[in-house]
Amino acid sequence: MSESNHTPAMKYHLERKNSKSFLMEVSLGHFVESQKMGGTKKKKLVFVKTTSSIRDAVAQMQRAQVLSIPVWDDSTKEFVCFLSVLDLFKYILKHDVKSSSCLPSSKNSTPVSEVVKDLGDDDAVQIDLWNPESPVSSLMEWFTMGIHRIMVQDTDSPPGTPNGFIVSQSDIVQYLHSHAGMLGAVNNKTLDEHHYLDADTPSIGPGRLNPIAPDVSLEEAAEQLFAFRTSAVPIVEKETGKLIASLSASDLRGVSFSEIHRLCRMPVLQFLKRHRAHQNITPFTVLRTATLGDVMRMMSEQHCHRVWVVDEDGKLVGVITLTDVLCKFAPFDYKLLHSRRI
Repeated sequence: MSESNHTPAMKYHLERKNSKSFLMEVSLGHFVESQKMGGTKKKKLVFVKTTSSIRDAVAQMQRAQVLSIPVWDDSTKEFVCFLSVLDLFKYILKHDVKSSSCLPSSKNSTPVSEVVKDLGDDDAVQIDLWNPESPVSSLMEWFTMGIHRIMVQDTDSPPGTPNGFIVSQSDIVQYLHSHAGMLGAVNNKTLDEHHYLDADTPSIGPGRLNPIAPDVSLEEAAEQLFAFRTSAVPIVEKETGKLIASLSASDLRGVSFSEIHRLCRMPVLQFLKRHRAHQNITPFTVLRTATLGDVMRMMSEQHCHRVWVVDEDGKLVGVITLTDVLCKFAPFDYKLLHSRRI
Protein backbone atom coordinates (compact mmCIF):
# COMPACT_ATOMS: atom_id res chain seq x y z
CA MET A 1 0.00 0.00 0.00
CA SER A 2 1.37 3.40 -0.95
CA GLU A 3 1.78 6.09 1.72
CA SER A 4 -0.93 8.19 0.05
CA ASN A 5 -3.45 5.39 0.60
CA HIS A 6 -2.84 5.17 4.33
CA THR A 7 -5.82 6.02 6.53
CA PRO A 8 -5.35 8.73 9.22
CA ALA A 9 -5.14 6.00 11.88
CA MET A 10 -2.47 4.11 9.92
CA LYS A 11 -0.46 7.29 9.36
CA TYR A 12 -0.70 8.03 13.10
CA HIS A 13 0.75 4.63 14.02
CA LEU A 14 3.47 4.86 11.36
CA GLU A 15 4.54 8.25 12.70
CA ARG A 16 4.57 6.85 16.24
CA LYS A 17 6.66 3.85 15.17
CA ASN A 18 9.20 6.02 13.35
CA SER A 19 9.48 8.60 16.13
CA LYS A 20 10.24 6.08 18.84
CA SER A 21 12.34 3.60 16.87
CA PHE A 22 15.65 5.21 17.87
CA LEU A 23 14.73 4.83 21.56
CA MET A 24 14.89 1.06 21.03
CA GLU A 25 18.51 1.33 19.97
CA VAL A 26 19.75 2.97 23.19
CA SER A 27 20.19 0.89 26.35
CA LEU A 28 19.44 2.32 29.77
CA GLY A 29 23.05 1.71 30.77
CA HIS A 30 24.34 3.71 27.83
CA PHE A 31 21.76 6.40 28.48
CA VAL A 32 22.84 6.76 32.11
CA GLU A 33 26.51 6.96 31.14
CA SER A 34 26.11 9.42 28.31
CA GLN A 35 23.19 11.60 29.36
CA LYS A 36 24.32 14.96 30.64
CA MET A 37 22.18 17.22 32.77
CA GLY A 38 23.19 20.87 32.85
CA GLY A 39 26.62 20.06 31.46
CA THR A 40 27.52 17.44 34.06
CA LYS A 41 27.04 13.71 34.32
CA LYS A 42 24.28 12.21 36.41
CA LYS A 43 24.80 12.94 40.08
CA LYS A 44 25.53 10.39 42.74
CA LEU A 45 22.40 8.72 44.09
CA VAL A 46 20.79 10.62 46.95
CA PHE A 47 18.57 8.59 49.29
CA VAL A 48 17.18 8.41 52.81
CA LYS A 49 16.74 5.45 55.13
CA THR A 50 13.51 4.28 56.71
CA THR A 51 15.03 5.32 60.05
CA SER A 52 15.78 8.87 58.85
CA SER A 53 13.59 11.65 60.19
CA ILE A 54 11.09 13.59 58.12
CA ARG A 55 13.20 16.67 58.74
CA ASP A 56 16.27 14.94 57.31
CA ALA A 57 14.30 13.80 54.25
CA VAL A 58 13.10 17.35 53.57
CA ALA A 59 16.65 18.67 54.00
CA GLN A 60 18.04 16.03 51.61
CA MET A 61 15.54 16.96 48.91
CA GLN A 62 16.29 20.64 49.35
CA ARG A 63 20.05 20.14 49.10
CA ALA A 64 19.79 17.88 46.06
CA GLN A 65 17.04 20.03 44.48
CA VAL A 66 14.85 16.99 43.81
CA LEU A 67 11.13 16.42 44.27
CA SER A 68 11.35 12.74 45.15
CA ILE A 69 13.89 10.54 46.87
CA PRO A 70 14.35 6.75 47.20
CA VAL A 71 13.93 5.18 50.63
CA TRP A 72 16.38 2.45 51.67
CA ASP A 73 15.62 -0.22 54.29
CA ASP A 74 18.77 -1.44 56.06
CA SER A 75 16.97 -4.50 57.45
CA THR A 76 15.88 -5.88 54.06
CA LYS A 77 18.75 -4.37 52.06
CA GLU A 78 16.26 -3.03 49.53
CA PHE A 79 14.80 0.21 48.31
CA VAL A 80 11.25 0.48 49.61
CA CYS A 81 9.74 3.24 47.48
CA PHE A 82 10.14 6.77 46.20
CA LEU A 83 9.07 9.43 48.69
CA SER A 84 7.96 12.78 47.26
CA VAL A 85 7.75 16.30 48.61
CA LEU A 86 3.96 16.06 48.41
CA ASP A 87 3.98 12.80 50.41
CA LEU A 88 5.88 14.51 53.21
CA PHE A 89 3.85 17.70 53.12
CA LYS A 90 0.60 15.73 53.20
CA TYR A 91 1.78 13.68 56.17
CA ILE A 92 2.84 16.76 58.10
CA LEU A 93 -0.53 18.46 57.59
CA LYS A 94 -2.51 15.28 58.29
CA HIS A 95 -0.72 14.46 61.53
CA ASP A 96 0.00 18.02 62.61
CA VAL A 97 3.71 17.48 63.20
CA LYS A 98 4.68 20.47 65.34
CA SER A 99 7.94 22.28 64.75
CA SER A 100 8.84 21.94 68.42
CA SER A 101 9.03 18.15 68.09
CA CYS A 102 11.10 18.28 64.89
CA LEU A 103 13.70 20.96 65.34
CA PRO A 104 15.71 20.01 68.46
CA SER A 105 17.23 16.81 67.06
CA SER A 106 16.54 14.39 64.24
CA LYS A 107 16.24 11.43 66.62
CA ASN A 108 13.14 13.03 68.14
CA SER A 109 11.48 13.45 64.72
CA THR A 110 9.01 11.13 63.08
CA PRO A 111 10.86 8.47 61.05
CA VAL A 112 10.35 8.18 57.31
CA SER A 113 9.02 4.63 57.83
CA GLU A 114 5.86 6.14 59.37
CA VAL A 115 5.25 8.21 56.24
CA VAL A 116 5.73 5.13 54.05
CA LYS A 117 3.33 3.16 56.23
CA ASP A 118 0.78 5.97 56.04
CA LEU A 119 0.98 6.01 52.23
CA GLY A 120 0.00 2.37 51.89
CA ASP A 121 0.53 0.14 48.88
CA ASP A 122 -1.79 2.12 46.61
CA ASP A 123 -0.05 5.49 46.95
CA ALA A 124 3.56 4.45 47.53
CA VAL A 125 5.62 4.40 44.32
CA GLN A 126 7.45 1.08 44.51
CA ILE A 127 11.01 0.71 43.21
CA ASP A 128 11.95 -2.07 40.82
CA LEU A 129 15.55 -2.07 39.64
CA TRP A 130 15.74 -1.96 35.85
CA ASN A 131 18.30 -3.93 33.87
CA PRO A 132 20.81 -1.53 32.27
CA GLU A 133 20.65 -3.61 29.09
CA SER A 134 16.95 -2.81 28.59
CA PRO A 135 16.20 -0.26 25.85
CA VAL A 136 15.09 3.24 26.76
CA SER A 137 11.87 2.57 24.85
CA SER A 138 10.87 0.02 27.53
CA LEU A 139 10.30 2.91 29.98
CA MET A 140 7.65 4.61 27.88
CA GLU A 141 4.70 2.52 29.03
CA TRP A 142 5.56 3.19 32.69
CA PHE A 143 6.18 6.89 32.22
CA THR A 144 2.92 7.41 30.33
CA MET A 145 0.92 5.84 33.14
CA GLY A 146 2.09 8.36 35.72
CA ILE A 147 5.39 6.93 36.97
CA HIS A 148 7.77 9.91 37.08
CA ARG A 149 11.09 8.16 37.66
CA ILE A 150 12.67 4.71 37.74
CA MET A 151 15.94 3.29 39.05
CA VAL A 152 18.50 1.53 36.88
CA GLN A 153 20.63 -1.15 38.51
CA ASP A 154 24.27 -0.32 39.15
CA THR A 155 25.98 -3.56 38.13
CA ASP A 156 29.36 -2.33 39.42
CA SER A 157 28.12 -2.14 43.01
CA PRO A 158 27.88 -5.11 45.41
CA PRO A 159 24.38 -6.60 45.91
CA GLY A 160 22.53 -5.36 48.98
CA THR A 161 23.98 -1.86 48.84
CA PRO A 162 22.01 1.36 48.20
CA ASN A 163 23.22 2.09 44.69
CA GLY A 164 21.59 2.76 41.36
CA PHE A 165 20.87 5.47 38.81
CA ILE A 166 17.62 7.39 38.57
CA VAL A 167 16.14 8.13 35.16
CA SER A 168 13.24 10.58 35.16
CA GLN A 169 10.60 11.77 32.73
CA SER A 170 12.55 15.03 32.45
CA ASP A 171 15.68 13.13 31.39
CA ILE A 172 13.80 11.42 28.57
CA VAL A 173 12.10 14.61 27.34
CA GLN A 174 15.46 16.39 27.26
CA TYR A 175 16.89 13.47 25.32
CA LEU A 176 14.00 13.61 22.83
CA HIS A 177 14.46 17.34 22.43
CA SER A 178 18.17 16.90 21.73
CA HIS A 179 17.23 14.40 18.99
CA ALA A 180 14.39 16.48 17.55
CA GLY A 181 15.60 15.86 14.01
CA MET A 182 14.80 12.16 14.39
CA LEU A 183 11.23 12.62 15.60
CA GLY A 184 9.65 13.49 12.28
CA ALA A 185 6.02 14.60 11.96
CA VAL A 186 5.16 13.91 15.61
CA ASN A 187 7.47 16.72 16.68
CA ASN A 188 5.96 19.26 14.28
CA LYS A 189 2.26 18.68 14.95
CA THR A 190 0.36 21.28 16.97
CA LEU A 191 -1.25 20.57 20.32
CA ASP A 192 -4.66 20.54 18.63
CA GLU A 193 -3.44 18.08 16.00
CA HIS A 194 -2.30 15.82 18.83
CA HIS A 195 -5.78 16.17 20.44
CA TYR A 196 -4.19 17.33 23.68
CA LEU A 197 -6.86 19.94 24.36
CA ASP A 198 -9.97 18.02 23.38
CA ALA A 199 -12.57 18.29 26.14
CA ASP A 200 -13.41 14.58 25.89
CA THR A 201 -9.82 13.39 26.28
CA PRO A 202 -9.50 12.07 29.87
CA SER A 203 -6.74 13.61 31.99
CA ILE A 204 -5.64 15.93 29.21
CA GLY A 205 -8.37 18.45 28.47
CA PRO A 206 -9.65 21.39 30.53
CA GLY A 207 -11.57 19.10 32.87
CA ARG A 208 -8.45 18.33 34.88
CA LEU A 209 -7.33 21.91 35.51
CA ASN A 210 -9.26 22.74 38.71
CA PRO A 211 -7.96 26.33 38.95
CA ILE A 212 -7.95 28.22 42.23
CA ALA A 213 -8.21 31.90 43.17
CA PRO A 214 -5.23 33.93 44.49
CA ASP A 215 -6.80 34.39 47.93
CA VAL A 216 -7.20 30.65 48.61
CA SER A 217 -4.98 29.59 51.51
CA LEU A 218 -1.82 27.58 50.90
CA GLU A 219 -3.33 24.69 52.85
CA GLU A 220 -6.46 24.67 50.67
CA ALA A 221 -4.30 24.82 47.54
CA ALA A 222 -2.19 21.91 48.79
CA GLU A 223 -5.37 19.93 49.48
CA GLN A 224 -6.22 20.40 45.79
CA LEU A 225 -2.94 18.76 44.88
CA PHE A 226 -3.65 15.82 47.19
CA ALA A 227 -7.30 15.40 46.17
CA PHE A 228 -6.63 15.34 42.42
CA ARG A 229 -3.26 13.56 42.71
CA THR A 230 -1.56 16.21 40.63
CA SER A 231 1.75 17.99 41.12
CA ALA A 232 0.57 21.50 40.25
CA VAL A 233 -2.53 23.66 40.42
CA PRO A 234 -3.14 26.82 38.34
CA ILE A 235 -3.97 30.16 39.97
CA VAL A 236 -6.25 32.44 37.93
CA GLU A 237 -7.71 35.91 38.36
CA LYS A 238 -11.31 35.76 39.57
CA GLU A 239 -12.58 38.45 37.23
CA THR A 240 -10.78 37.56 34.00
CA GLY A 241 -9.81 33.90 34.28
CA LYS A 242 -6.26 34.82 33.29
CA LEU A 243 -3.49 32.57 34.49
CA ILE A 244 -1.23 34.48 36.89
CA ALA A 245 0.70 31.76 38.75
CA SER A 246 0.75 28.11 39.74
CA LEU A 247 1.53 26.16 42.90
CA SER A 248 3.63 23.05 42.39
CA ALA A 249 5.47 20.48 44.47
CA SER A 250 8.74 22.38 44.01
CA ASP A 251 7.23 25.38 45.83
CA LEU A 252 6.63 23.22 48.90
CA ARG A 253 10.10 21.70 48.96
CA GLY A 254 11.76 24.56 50.81
CA VAL A 255 9.05 25.15 53.43
CA SER A 256 10.62 24.89 56.89
CA PHE A 257 9.02 23.07 59.79
CA SER A 258 9.21 26.17 61.94
CA GLU A 259 6.91 28.07 59.56
CA ILE A 260 4.73 25.44 57.95
CA HIS A 261 1.56 25.97 59.99
CA ARG A 262 1.73 29.75 59.78
CA LEU A 263 2.39 29.67 56.05
CA CYS A 264 -0.51 27.30 55.46
CA ARG A 265 -2.91 30.04 56.54
CA MET A 266 -1.39 32.52 54.08
CA PRO A 267 -3.10 33.25 50.72
CA VAL A 268 -1.40 31.09 48.11
CA LEU A 269 -0.35 33.98 45.86
CA GLN A 270 1.15 35.84 48.81
CA PHE A 271 3.04 32.67 49.77
CA LEU A 272 4.46 32.32 46.25
CA LYS A 273 5.59 35.96 46.12
CA ARG A 274 7.36 35.52 49.45
CA HIS A 275 8.74 32.05 48.73
CA ARG A 276 10.01 33.03 45.28
CA ALA A 277 11.05 36.53 46.27
CA HIS A 278 13.84 36.73 43.69
CA GLN A 279 12.13 34.68 40.99
CA ASN A 280 9.41 35.28 38.43
CA ILE A 281 6.20 33.50 39.50
CA THR A 282 4.64 33.80 36.03
CA PRO A 283 4.10 30.25 34.69
CA PHE A 284 5.55 29.01 31.42
CA THR A 285 2.84 29.19 28.77
CA VAL A 286 2.18 28.45 25.09
CA LEU A 287 -0.72 28.97 22.71
CA ARG A 288 -2.63 25.97 21.41
CA THR A 289 -0.97 26.54 18.02
CA ALA A 290 2.38 25.53 19.54
CA THR A 291 3.91 22.28 18.35
CA LEU A 292 4.97 19.34 20.47
CA GLY A 293 8.55 20.34 19.64
CA ASP A 294 7.91 23.83 21.03
CA VAL A 295 6.66 22.31 24.29
CA MET A 296 9.64 19.96 24.63
CA ARG A 297 12.06 22.80 23.94
CA MET A 298 10.49 24.92 26.68
CA MET A 299 10.49 22.01 29.14
CA SER A 300 14.13 21.27 28.38
CA GLU A 301 15.43 24.85 28.43
CA GLN A 302 13.40 26.00 31.44
CA HIS A 303 13.61 22.69 33.36
CA CYS A 304 9.86 22.73 33.96
CA HIS A 305 7.55 19.76 34.39
CA ARG A 306 4.53 21.28 32.68
CA VAL A 307 3.56 24.01 30.25
CA TRP A 308 0.24 25.81 30.63
CA VAL A 309 -1.80 26.49 27.50
CA VAL A 310 -3.52 29.89 27.28
CA ASP A 311 -5.49 31.77 24.64
CA GLU A 312 -4.55 35.15 23.13
CA ASP A 313 -6.03 36.91 26.18
CA GLY A 314 -4.01 34.86 28.64
CA LYS A 315 -6.99 32.80 29.80
CA LEU A 316 -6.23 29.27 30.85
CA VAL A 317 -7.07 26.61 28.26
CA GLY A 318 -5.16 23.49 29.31
CA VAL A 319 -1.90 22.01 30.53
CA ILE A 320 0.70 19.74 28.95
CA THR A 321 2.81 17.69 31.35
CA LEU A 322 5.86 15.50 30.89
CA THR A 323 3.53 12.50 30.98
CA ASP A 324 1.44 13.96 28.16
CA VAL A 325 4.54 14.49 26.02
CA LEU A 326 5.85 10.97 26.55
CA CYS A 327 2.48 9.47 25.63
CA LYS A 328 3.37 10.28 22.01
CA PHE A 329 6.40 8.01 22.13
CA ALA A 330 4.86 5.01 23.88
CA PRO A 331 3.69 1.80 22.14
CA PHE A 332 0.17 3.10 22.66
CA ASP A 333 -1.12 6.53 23.62
CA TYR A 334 -3.03 5.35 26.67
CA LYS A 335 -4.83 8.63 27.22
CA LEU A 336 -6.07 8.88 23.65
CA LEU A 337 -7.05 5.22 23.66
CA HIS A 338 -9.66 6.12 26.29
CA SER A 339 -11.10 8.78 24.01
CA ARG A 340 -11.24 6.27 21.09
CA ARG A 341 -9.32 8.57 18.79
CA ILE A 342 -6.88 5.85 17.70
